[in-house]
Amino acid sequence: MKKLQPLTPGKILLEEFLKTMKINPYRLTEEIDIFAQCIKMRKIIFISLFFVLSFALNGCHNSNLLPADLEAEILALPDKEAHELFTQAVAKQKRLLPKKVNSYISWIDIVIEAKQISNVYVVDEEKLTIPLSVALTELKKKGKTRILNHIKSNPVIILMAKRGYRINYLYVDKDKNLLHQFAINQNDLI
Repeated sequence: MKKLQPLTPGKILLEEFLKTMKINPYRLTEEIDIFAQCIKMRKIIFISLFFVLSFALNGCHNSNLLPADLEAEILALPDKEAHELFTQAVAKQKRLLPKKVNSYISWIDIVIEAKQISNVYVVDEEKLTIPLSVALTELKKKGKTRILNHIKSNPVIILMAKRGYRINYLYVDKDKNLLHQFAINQNDLI
């Protein structure tokens, strides 16, 4: 029986993301503002790309793509370096906004400050087919549970929570008046 060579983070990045998305490494480094000359720092580059891609590819999260040793390395990074990775991921996601969530909710902003990430959603009352009070009651009952079910398989969110980051969800009306909010932290993801 022939023994297979272990997969490297660079090979996973190449096979799972770059080839399937038909993107060359140079274009990717330009898109996420990492200099191509830094390719020698492959593990740090891979970590950065993993975070950016995991955030940017909504619905394509797979916690099995992050090798355990890489997760340990990310968790061991100094706060400043980890925050820089998270900031890059948030900046990439922000470029994709606004984004419709459903017929009456749009994701309009994402902000990272200190150890908090705030996602802002606008509720368009004019597009509601039910009274706003009923929609908000539904959101208060099931909103956090739905988000938790979606992000429990997202390794970026899980690592942020493990590093003590709090993820806030704010729902506002067109005039930016707060309608509802909740937060997710590490205890919610256990």
